[in-house]
This record gives sequence, C-alpha cells and structure tokens, in this order.
Amino acid sequence: MEGERRHVTVVFSDLSGYTAMCEKLDPEDVRDVLEQVFTVAGKIIETYGGRIDRLLGDALMAVFGDPVASENDAERAVRAALDLHAAVDDIAPELERRTGHPLRLHTGINSGVVVTGGTVSGGASGPLGDTVNLAARLDALAVPGEILIGPTTGALVNGAVDLEDAGLQAVKGKSEAIAVWRVRGLASVRTTPSRRHGDFVGRQEELGVLLGALDRVRDGQAGVINVVGDAGAGKTRLLEELRTRAGEHVQWMEGRAYAFGDRIPYAPVIDLISRVAEIDEGDDPEKVARKLRDAVSALYEGDAEDVLGPLLRLYAIESEEEAAVDREVFDTRLRNAAVKVFDAIGARMPTVVVMQ
Repeated sequence: MEGERRHVTVVFSDLSGYTAMCEKLDPEDVRDVLEQVFTVAGKIIETYGGRIDRLLGDALMAVFGDPVASENDAERAVRAALDLHAAVDDIAPELERRTGHPLRLHTGINSGVVVTGGTVSGGASGPLGDTVNLAARLDALAVPGEILIGPTTGALVNGAVDLEDAGLQAVKGKSEAIAVWRVRGLASVRTTPSRRHGDFVGRQEELGVLLGALDRVRDGQAGVINVVGDAGAGKTRLLEELRTRAGEHVQWMEGRAYAFGDRIPYAPVIDLISRVAEIDEGDDPEKVARKLRDAVSALYEGDAEDVLGPLLRLYAIESEEEAAVDREVFDTRLRNAAVKVFDAIGARMPTVVVMQ
C-alpha cells in the first residue's frame, strides 16, 4: 500500500431519525429520501471545492483539499456544512410528511494529515488516518442540527466562523480529551478575533511595504496595495502579521472573494458589506434591509438613499427605479456608495479594508 500524504479537511454528516424511518418505510422509499438528500449534498460540496469520498448508509464523508488544495479548505468545509444543514432543514418538513419522522443532520469536521491514493487488498482506498477517525467521532458526538469541529479546524477557521467553545470532550480512541468547538454560523466583522502565531519569519521586504502604507493610513492618507502570490506563498500570514502590528487603534475589516463564489456578481462586496452590517445568511429580505439601513445611518450622515439603493440591490432588494438602472450605471452607483461608506468609516478612525 502506497499513497500520498496530504493536509485535508474531512466532513462527516449523517441523518438523525434514519433508523426510525427505515422501520416505517419501504426500502425503495428510504432510498428515494437518501437520494434526495445526497443529491443536494453533492451539489453543495462541489460548489465549495470538495468531493464526496464515500456514502455509508445515511452518512456521507466529504474531503476538502484532495486532489487540489487551497488556502482555505477548512473554511470551505465549514461553509459547505452550514449550507448543507440549511438545505436539509428546508426539505425536512416535506420529508417528515412522507416519513412520519423528523430528519436533521449532525456533522463532525476535522483537519489534518491523511494518506490518500493508496490501495488496500488490490482496491483503491480513500483518505486514511487519525484525521478521518476524529471527524467521524465528532460527528457521533454532535446532536441533531449541530456541527462540531476539532481543534485544528478551529484554529484554521478562527475569525471567519462564529465558534462556541464546546469544552474538552472525551473521544473514543484518544488517550486525552480534545478541545471541541461548536459552529454557530459565519463570523461578522465585529466578532473576528486575531490568530496567534510564533515569530514572523520571511517576507520582511513585503511587510515593510505594508507597514509604510499603514503609517500613511494613520496620517489620514488613503491608498490601495495588491498582494499577489500563489496558494501557500504566505499571503494570509503576511496580512495577519500586519494586523497584529496595526494594533487596537486601527480598525481592520475583511471581505473575501472565494473561488466557489466566482459566479456571484459582486461577491466580495456582498461579503464585506454583510460583515459590516452583521447580515446573516438566514436573514429574510426585511431583516437585511433593516440591518443595512441601521448600518448606513450609523456610518454615513448624508442622504442615505443614494447609498442604500445600490446596496439593497446587491441583496435583490430594489425599488422599481433602482431595478430600471442598467448594469453600467449600477456599477458606478455601487462604487460611489461603497466609497462613501468606507470614507465615513475611515473618517472615524484609521481603517484597513482587506479583500481576499
């Protein structure tokens, strides 16, 4: 058996209520329910760059980072799990009417090194190792509707995901209890903590350029810097070091454009504005509109309507007048609205806006 060592994030999800469903339904009906769930799951996982490695009855195992790794595989995995739970919750009432039993997902996620691509008894094997085992154990610990992640995944998504400390948990196969985190959703800009690292080594020249720009920001000057590099080149670590050096007197705001969101127009702007206004993915249009109005009113003292109109359109909430505006005009209005918002933020205190 030979294989390749890779750092991946593994997701285990399975259905609560499956055993009771099997007792009541014909096997073909059970198959139809699972096919509906797994079809939805496959599309979501693929959207975030992962793949389903295996299906085990009512459970699935998905892998992120194999065969192609990215800098944010752990975050992709958590986002996929959140969307998958939401999708199953959406179809759960229909499934409950058909089965007579409530169905919900519970999920465990873990990151680490696995061996992949090898063979066992003449057949190809999927990822193997303690990383996989712990993801399965976390899944078993999770109650219906819950997503639990291990300590490595927690460190990797810290700041991008809203986490709740689930304490030290005894896990089968582990000699000592491990730190477990409960996923509550995606983090807003106000709950984003900084990561802790050891000494910063390398990229001193690039860091010097960024620190010079930071000094200009403190002096009230604006500017734009592009940080470009291949995956794994250290861009994220460089920015984290800059954030550490910026200190508490510089406001740090992040918005991200993801490879899995490249079909969504203005995805990075939506991500950043959502963080500023603390908009959650489950918010209905009325709640989104209220949060946007509150955020703009708090930040911008001028006529808020010329700012609100384009921002509301980002979330498919638009007046007839705004809907009639063509794409080119909308691009200009959106750019002007964003500039006004961030100018207002920057006028209150030195601010760094990061788009990844």
